[in-house]
Amino acid sequence: MKELSETVPPQLSSSAAAAAVGCCCCCTDSQALFKAIQFSSPSGASINKQLKGCSSNIVLQWILAHSGFTSKTMADLKARSVAYNSDEPYQPVSLPIAISALSPFIRDPPWSQDRTAAVYKNHDEAQNETAVQNRREAVRLAQIRSRHFHAFKAYHHLMDSSVDPTCPDCGQATYTMEDWLLKCSAITEAGTDIFGQPNLTPDVLRTSPQEVIMLAGRTLF
Repeated sequence: MKELSETVPPQLSSSAAAAAVGCCCCCTDSQALFKAIQFSSPSGASINKQLKGCSSNIVLQWILAHSGFTSKTMADLKARSVAYNSDEPYQPVSLPIAISALSPFIRDPPWSQDRTAAVYKNHDEAQNETAVQNRREAVRLAQIRSRHFHAFKAYHHLMDSSVDPTCPDCGQATYTMEDWLLKCSAITEAGTDIFGQPNLTPDVLRTSPQEVIMLAGRTLF
């Protein structure tokens, strides 16, 4: 196994560079990988063992990760300065703790669609996570709330003009999320059974996510 300290010349691709020295060239932008191998850390020792067991002559080639992207370079420099200049001793941090520390600073941008913004107004993520049982239900709920759902024929028609956009039950109204939830007589019985009343409002999309999923399961599929 060989290690190269210089980057691959710009005029050569990694495969061409490997052919030039008669070996297999593995390119990476990770300096941490090289340090792990060089100083025989636990992870580096495992990689070294696997590399030495290969019959081919392998070259590990470091390359620039995002050369020319000024903002990313500045971010790297800032992160590096904090990492190396901190007076605090290094302490390992678990992923849950890191997520907990970063979550307050992560905010979704405002919704561009007024109807979607209305649905997610005062949205309770904790309630949502409790009500939704699995990823499939989460996807369906998001599709219903955004109205981007093939079961709503008006939306499906936008994707495929051969699809009839009208209500499959009455054959008259354009079948949108509002028509399904607020106007369609075909869901009256199911709506009464699930919500306890036949007259629903868009608020149930936010306040009763599990019931909305149940209603969709009985009337849309």
